[in-house]
Amino acid sequence: MIDEKRLIGTLSTLIGINSENPAGSEVRIAAWVKRFCDENRIPAVIREFYPHRPNVIARLPGNVCSKSLLITPHLDTV
Repeated sequence: MIDEKRLIGTLSTLIGINSENPAGSEVRIAAWVKRFCDENRIPAVIREFYPHRPNVIARLPGNVCSKSLLITPHLDTV
């Protein structure tokens, strides 16, 4: 079941982090996403592919090794 109050709170926090691009930085929002993953025991790392443009790579282990799902959203919230 989705906890609507928690979901809205999480999204509100993300939107409140200035990550405007171009001209901005996604470092703070990447750090927040990494911390969120850590707090929820989701293995994650940050990899910066360009200055101020990091990626957060997280992995949720599943039960079937033959299939995977890749989700590639933008970190900027504009």
